[in-house]
Amino acid sequence: MPDRFARTFGATAILATIVVAGLVQFANADTNLTAVELVGEAPPAGQETATTRIGSLSTANLEPFVYRIGILQGPSTQNFWEYSAKSNSVWDAYVLAPTKAGLFKLDGRTLELQPELADSIADPTWNATGWRVVVSLKRDMRWNDGNQITARDFSFTFESVRRLNLGGSWATAFPQTVESVKALDDTTLSIEFSERPGLETWPYAVGTAPVMAAHYWESRVEAVDSASDLYELDGSGDVASGPLHIVEVLDDRVVSRPNPGYTPIMTEILEYHVYEDELALTEALVAGEVHTALTPKGVTDANAARLSAEGVATVETDTFGLRYIGFNLNREPMDSLAFREAVAYLIDRAAMAGEFAPSATVAETVMPATNSFWFDEDMASEISALRDGTIKQRLGRAIKGLRGAGYTWDEEPSFGDDEIVAGTGLKINGVKPAPLTILTPGDVYDPARSQYAEAIAQRIELLGFSVIPVPTDFSTVVDLAFTADEGGHRQYDMVLLGWSLGNPSYPSFYAELFGTDGNANNTGYSKPKMDRLIEDLHKATTVGEARQLIWKIEAMVNRDLPYLSLYSAQITEAYRADLVELDINGILGGIHSSLGGFEFATPLQ
Repeated sequence: MPDRFARTFGATAILATIVVAGLVQFANADTNLTAVELVGEAPPAGQETATTRIGSLSTANLEPFVYRIGILQGPSTQNFWEYSAKSNSVWDAYVLAPTKAGLFKLDGRTLELQPELADSIADPTWNATGWRVVVSLKRDMRWNDGNQITARDFSFTFESVRRLNLGGSWATAFPQTVESVKALDDTTLSIEFSERPGLETWPYAVGTAPVMAAHYWESRVEAVDSASDLYELDGSGDVASGPLHIVEVLDDRVVSRPNPGYTPIMTEILEYHVYEDELALTEALVAGEVHTALTPKGVTDANAARLSAEGVATVETDTFGLRYIGFNLNREPMDSLAFREAVAYLIDRAAMAGEFAPSATVAETVMPATNSFWFDEDMASEISALRDGTIKQRLGRAIKGLRGAGYTWDEEPSFGDDEIVAGTGLKINGVKPAPLTILTPGDVYDPARSQYAEAIAQRIELLGFSVIPVPTDFSTVVDLAFTADEGGHRQYDMVLLGWSLGNPSYPSFYAELFGTDGNANNTGYSKPKMDRLIEDLHKATTVGEARQLIWKIEAMVNRDLPYLSLYSAQITEAYRADLVELDINGILGGIHSSLGGFEFATPLQ
C-alpha cells in the first residue's frame, strides 16, 4: 500500500536511492518501494530511545567542526544492501545515504545531474552488438579505507543485484533492459542495454545507483545464496564511497566522519542525536544542543512558534509534493466526467489556499510549480484556463454538463445576489442519489486538509447532493482508499490526501498514479492513450521530449480528472542561525532534502 512505499529525495544534493524515487508516506512501513509517497498526518511514532543531553554548543571555532543534527529515530540497519532493497525509513536514509556515491548526483538547486564518480556524462551509442554507454571514472575518488573506487566495483554491484535478484531500489536502479555492466579497465566502465535506454534508465537510474565495494563485500556476497541471507549480514564495517562514513551507532547517537577519499573533502564531523519526540527535539534546539532538526515534515506550527520566540531561526521550505482530491471512478456519480468537471468548476482553488493554507502554492497540475526544472508555466496556464471564468459562468458550464449526464432538479442550482443558490430535488436518471463522503485524515498534523474537505463538501452540496466529510486517522483513510474488497472495489467516494512525489530529477510518478497497472493508482483510472504516453515518457531520450510528454500527460489528467490538484504544501524547518550558517536557499526541500544541509553548513565565529 502507498503509505508503505518508501523512497524520498536528498543526498549530496538529492539522492536516488533513499526513501526517494518516490511516492510514500513517512510513517511506519513495511512493503515494497515505489516512486511516490503518501504524506501522512503526523511524525513517525514508536521511538524508544532516551532524550540525549550533551550540553550547549559553544560558538567558538570547533576543530574540526562538529555539526549536530537532531532526529527522531536512529537507523534500523547498517547493511546498505538491505537498506536500499527493503528500507522505507527516512531515518535510515538520513544516515546511510551519504555513505554511498554514484556515477552522477543531482544538483539541489538546478535539479540537473552532475558527475560524482564519473568524469562526465556520456550518451548511449549503438553498434552491431547493441546499445551501450562507456563511462570514464575519476581517478582520485577512493573508499574511506584508501582503496581506489574502480569500474570493478560497479560491475560487482550489478552482478550481485542480478544474481541474488535484489528488489526495491536495486531493481529500480538496474531495470531489466540493463544487460551487463563490465569493467574494461580500472577507470572505464561499459554498460550494455537490450534497447536504446530512455532518460529514466540512463542516466537517471543506472547513473545514480549506489556503488558497493568489491574488496569488502565480494567474499561475503559469494558466501550467500539469497537476498534474505545478504540482508542479514552485519554492515557495521562497510566502507564508504560517499562524503561520509559511519564510525559509531548508539541508541541515542550516530557519528559520521568525512571520507578522506571523496572530493571535495568535507571538514565537518556529523553527529545525529536521537530524541524521543518533537517536543524534546524542540527543547534541544532552544538549548543549543543541536544545530538543526532533520525531520520529513519539519516542525509543527506550535513548536515553530516556540522556537521563533526563543530566537531559533525558522524557514518555510517548498516541498516536492501535492495535496489533491481523488475520485473513485468505479462508483456513481464519481464515474461520470460531468460530475467531476462540475466539482472542478465550483472549486476556487486560489481562494481556498488563501483561506486554509496561505503559505502553500496553489496547484493547477500534478507537477508542482516548486520543481522549476520540469514545470512549464505556459502549459500550466493553458491547463488552468480550461476552467476560467466567473463563478456564474463556471456554474453554467457545470449545469450544462450535468444535464447532459441525466441530472434533473425540482429547482436547478442558480446564481443570484452574487452567490450560488443550491439546487433541490436532485435526481440522476430519475433516481435520487445517495449521500456522498469525502475521506480525509484528521487535523492532527495538517489542519488544512479537514478545512478543504469541509469547503469542497459545501460546494458539491450546491449541486443538490448530501455530502459528508469524514475526517479520521490516516491509516484508516489509506486502508479504505487503497485496499480493494473481494470484488476488487475500493470503499470510498472521494478522498483528500497528499503525495510526496519522490525524486524530483525525473518524474516517474505518473506511471504510479495514472498507469492502468500503477502501484498507487487507487482511482480506477485506465486509458490506453495515457498508458502509451507513460510508456513514451519511460523511453524518452531527451529532456525536451520528456518535457513535452509530461505536459501531454498533465493535459490529459486535467481533462479526465481522476484527480483534482489542490495545493503544494510547505514545511517549517528550524536551525540555530546564531551558531551555523546554512546556505540552503534555492534547494527544493531545504534541510530535509539535503539530509540536514551538512554540505552547506559553516560554523559561525
